[in-house]
Amino acid sequence: MLPSLANATWLGMELTVASYKVGPEPDGSRVYVAFNATANPEGCTSHDVYMRINGSTKKGQYHLAMINMAVAMSKHVTVSLSGCDDWGYPVISELNIY
Repeated sequence: MLPSLANATWLGMELTVASYKVGPEPDGSRVYVAFNATANPEGCTSHDVYMRINGSTKKGQYHLAMINMAVAMSKHVTVSLSGCDDWGYPVISELNIY
């Protein structure tokens, strides 16, 4: 079981990417990333370990590129979460690589 970081907005701890998946939309708008810890600061309804990046936006494309870079270079990341998507997943609003 992954540790819970309940009531967090900015997850200041260094995380590692555990997995990610792309949803069924043809525009790539649903990219979900799982880390070695979870958080649900907004009380999102999903109880899954994934957090969303909107891959159809420029910001989301940067975030996805950073996630790929972190995986390729075995780097840690920190994330900030903001709200829930329409499927009930926390939304990543900021991302840093360390």
